[in-house]
Amino acid sequence: MKYDIIVIGGGPGGKACSIEAARRGLKVALVEKDGSGGNAIHQGYIPMKIMLDEMIKNTIGKDPINLTESLKTLGVRMEKAKEGWKRSLERAGVNSYYGEAEIISEQEVRVMVDGGTTTLMGGSLVVATGSKPSSPIAPQLDEGRGIISYKEVLTGKWLSLKDVVILGGNIEGCEFATLFNKMGARVRILELGDRIMPMCDLDQSQFLKEEFEKQGIEIKTNSTVTESQYNKEGKLEVHCTNKVDGTSEKLLSDALLVTGASKPVLPRGIEKLDLDRGENNTIKVNEYLETTQKGVYAIGDVTGGITSANAAILEGKTAAEIIAGQKNPVNYKGMSYVCFTDPQLSGVGLREIDARERQVNYQVKKAYFSENMRAISQGYEKGFIKILVDADKQTILGVHLAGDDIAELIPIGALACRQDLPIEVIRDLPLAHPTMTEIINEAL
Repeated sequence: MKYDIIVIGGGPGGKACSIEAARRGLKVALVEKDGSGGNAIHQGYIPMKIMLDEMIKNTIGKDPINLTESLKTLGVRMEKAKEGWKRSLERAGVNSYYGEAEIISEQEVRVMVDGGTTTLMGGSLVVATGSKPSSPIAPQLDEGRGIISYKEVLTGKWLSLKDVVILGGNIEGCEFATLFNKMGARVRILELGDRIMPMCDLDQSQFLKEEFEKQGIEIKTNSTVTESQYNKEGKLEVHCTNKVDGTSEKLLSDALLVTGASKPVLPRGIEKLDLDRGENNTIKVNEYLETTQKGVYAIGDVTGGITSANAAILEGKTAAEIIAGQKNPVNYKGMSYVCFTDPQLSGVGLREIDARERQVNYQVKKAYFSENMRAISQGYEKGFIKILVDADKQTILGVHLAGDDIAELIPIGALACRQDLPIEVIRDLPLAHPTMTEIINEAL
C-alpha cells in the first residue's frame, strides 16, 4: 500500500499527527502494536485519570472505596476510550494498522498483523513510539523487589498497598500520591528539589503542599533514594539521603514507586536509518522535527525533549503541517499543563520566577474561588487564579490556577499567552454567569 505519510506509534502524538495530515489531504497510515490508543490508553495516562476521577468522586462523603467495583468501572471506561480513539481516527480518514512495525527503509515499513505481514510504502516517515519507565537511581525497576512504575500500578496488582514511597514530586508522582491517599494508603513523597511540582509557579507548589499535608501525605524535599531492599519481615527498606544536610533515613514501606524517568521505545529496524542519537539513545531532531535521515521525522518522548502528551500532540500537528508543505518550526508558546491531583493545578506561560529572571516589568493579578459564585455553589471554594501581566504592554504573560476541577479553565489562558492578547480582549469576553471561567475576568 502506498501512502503520503506513515506514522509509527498510535499514542497522543501519533494520533494528532495522523489526523492533522489527513485533514490536509494526505493519505495516512498509522501503525500501533498495542491496539487503539497505544500505551496511553492501555497502561498510561488515560487509565490513570479514570482511576483518579473514580477515587476522588468516591471519597467525598462516602463509605470506603470498593476496589473491585472501581476496577470494573476502569475496564468499562477504558473500552469506551479505545472505541472513541479508534472512531476519531476513522472519521478523519486515517488508515490504522494494529501490529508491530519494522522499518525496512525510510520509505518502507513492514507490519506484522494476525500472523501475516503487510508492506507499507510512504513518502515521509514519522517515528512516534514514545517511551517506557526507567529509574534515575541506583535501584533499578524490579517488581520482584518492590521497585515499581506506573505500569505495574495500573495492572491493579499494586493498588491495594497500605504504604507507598513515591520518588518524584512531579506531575506523575503527585497524581499517584493523590490516588493512593484516596485509597487509604500512607503516602510519602521524596523530591530531589526544594519543592514539589517545581515546574509550577511557587504559589501553586506551596498551595498543593499545604493541601497534601492536610490530607496526611508526607513530603520530604531535597531527598533521593540511595538503595532499597526487602527485610526479613517482608517490608521494603528505602534508604534516602537529604542532599542539603547529608542526613540519612530508612523508610519502611510496601513499595517504592519511581516516577518522572523514562527511556525511548524504538521501533524494529530503526538501525537501518541514518539517525543521530542523543542522550539515552533518543532520536535527535531539529526545530522542524526532522531527523538526520531525509524524509524521517520524530516526535514526542522518543526525541528526549519535553516528555508530556501535550508536547507530543503539538509536535505531531507541527510535523504534519511541515510534511504538508507549511514549514514553520515547532512553537511551544502557550502550551499548558494540568496536574489532576486533589486539588488540581494548571498553568501556562511565564511563572513569576521566570519573569524575574528575564527582568520583565510585570504585574500580578489574583482572584479566589471563595469569591466566585459558581465555585461556591459547587463547594469548590479553595484555590485561586494568578495572572502575570506585562506592565508595559498590558498583555498576558502567564496564567496559573489551583483548585477543584479547574482543568477546563486553562484554554482561555493558553490562547491569551500564545497570541499575546491584551487584557482588554479577555475582559471584554461576555462570559456566561455563573461559571468558574469568570474568575479570569475577576482577576483582571
